[in-house]
Amino acid sequence: MVARSHPALRLEAGALDITEKLSANALSFVYNDHEKDDADSVSFTLFNAPAFAVPCRGDPVAAWIGWKETGLRFLDRFVVDEISVKLAGGGAPASMSVTAKSADFCKGAGKVKRNRQWEDVSLSDIAARIAAEEGCASKTVGVSLVYRSVAQSNESNLHLLRRLCAEAGLRFSVKDRTFVISAPEADLRGAATLSAAEVSSGSFTFADRGRYGSVTARWWDAELAREQTVTAGGGTPVYTIRKTFQSTAEARTAARNKLTELQRGQIEGTVTLMGREDLFAGTILTLADFSPSQLNGDYMITNCIHSISPSSGFTTTLKLETIPQSNK
Repeated sequence: MVARSHPALRLEAGALDITEKLSANALSFVYNDHEKDDADSVSFTLFNAPAFAVPCRGDPVAAWIGWKETGLRFLDRFVVDEISVKLAGGGAPASMSVTAKSADFCKGAGKVKRNRQWEDVSLSDIAARIAAEEGCASKTVGVSLVYRSVAQSNESNLHLLRRLCAEAGLRFSVKDRTFVISAPEADLRGAATLSAAEVSSGSFTFADRGRYGSVTARWWDAELAREQTVTAGGGTPVYTIRKTFQSTAEARTAARNKLTELQRGQIEGTVTLMGREDLFAGTILTLADFSPSQLNGDYMITNCIHSISPSSGFTTTLKLETIPQSNK
């Protein structure tokens, strides 16, 4: 294994590579990656001495992180969201903090409200059409949902996708100008292994989850003019979804995904380790050689923070949730 001792960054603002200026003046760099919902972000703080131009609000930013010895890994594309300046006084150089978010690339999808009816269409097709309208891409993993009818009433494209995913128990996120929709157990970013020897600090909690043995969902049978039910799982107690769905397929998908959600996270953990640029939110991570042995097994990375600072070097902090046995 190649020894890693020199953290490395690459940062592009528009067409300009500002890596050299960042490396020479950086106080900190943080990449915050979420499995779903929340926008991913990068933030960096640096001394502005000698004075130079930093990205302006709305400017595009692309970032890479890794080690000089082993190379860089692309993180994502972002849009500068906030800039702040802290004056030191006495002629000392000012420090500047810049935050950029990934979802802002498709921010138009969250502002313009539309009224239209979607008929006989899959969720994948809805996502693809909306992505094309917004100048983004779409990706669906483990999703085969088809709707008879979906009403988009005074609702933005982004809100519609988030709503449909929430109703079906699916994950939604924006990664690299792409709307990503996936089943809760889907492997979005590959698989990896983490040994106890790699962890510098961490903690785990055995949570009170997994107590539901099954989930029931209702759907309206138009032919029989009555409500029907479907159930995922076979144990008790039973969790009942409030919404009434239009078809048995919608109800079954929602019930199955809700059961997965309820049974995830029977063990939750946070670990910090020497920087591993191959790890991202959405990665299925296998823990090995941990003690007690109950901690070993497969987890979903729900949040991944890569950070570099002069004092700590390159570190990675992960939030983890166990995956139900049936979904491994």
